[in-house]
Amino acid sequence: MNVNEFVTKFGWKKAVEAINKAPPLDDKVWYFFLCNECGNGGSSQEMITNSLMPDYCACSVCTSEDLNIDNFIFDELKRLVYSWLLIKDYYGLTRAKEHAISPYTAPEIKRALEQAIADVESVGDSK
Repeated sequence: MNVNEFVTKFGWKKAVEAINKAPPLDDKVWYFFLCNECGNGGSSQEMITNSLMPDYCACSVCTSEDLNIDNFIFDELKRLVYSWLLIKDYYGLTRAKEHAISPYTAPEIKRALEQAIADVESVGDSK
């Protein structure tokens, strides 16, 4: 399951929750994961060995082993959530689109809005 499917299946609220619960991923001690069964997001520590494999990990909510474990997923989900929050700040897609095409909107804001609109529309209707 990719992040768009995750947001479609579990909704924006669960995506925001997963982003907020994750620790900083800049040190290599943590892996970000999303549960494909219940939508729980969290982190897991890797083994302290020469192995590149993460340790055994199951969802802390539903104990499913069907997890996506990848820091890239975190970055993608974070981008989608920030795009959704930006659109929310403009009171929805319709008003965000109006601002994006307005001649009075600054070019850098237009670019940010266009990317946010594309991100949110890529998810489609979700909770």
